[in-house]
Amino acid sequence: MEKLTDYTSNPEYMNDWNKLMAQQHDFTRDVLENGYVATFKIEGLGVVPIAGLRGFCARNLVNKEMEEEIVQELVGRHDGAIERMLEESPAVAAKREKLNVSIKLLRESNNVLGNIMDKIASNI
Repeated sequence: MEKLTDYTSNPEYMNDWNKLMAQQHDFTRDVLENGYVATFKIEGLGVVPIAGLRGFCARNLVNKEMEEEIVQELVGRHDGAIERMLEESPAVAAKREKLNVSIKLLRESNNVLGNIMDKIASNI
């Protein structure tokens, strides 16, 4: 705790901190809202690039803040939500059945053609 007191009792440190905090709103606005701004001038530090921070902020929002909500939506709030997601939709089931019928018909056609070819070959 002594070190914290050392910093906060230093008037130069507090002056720098207050200057930085006074710019916080503008900095956050430029990072999050002004997509065309590539740099930000911080008094006391100079011009800093901020374009790369936008993507980081979006990933952070999705990865950390929305992750819990997504997980809760999938497994927590609704009983059997994952099972419902794994169930085959009626449209997919119909297409699968149609493909199975087509495969069966193609196999039967292949057998019939094979028998015809065998008869032709045995007659020669």
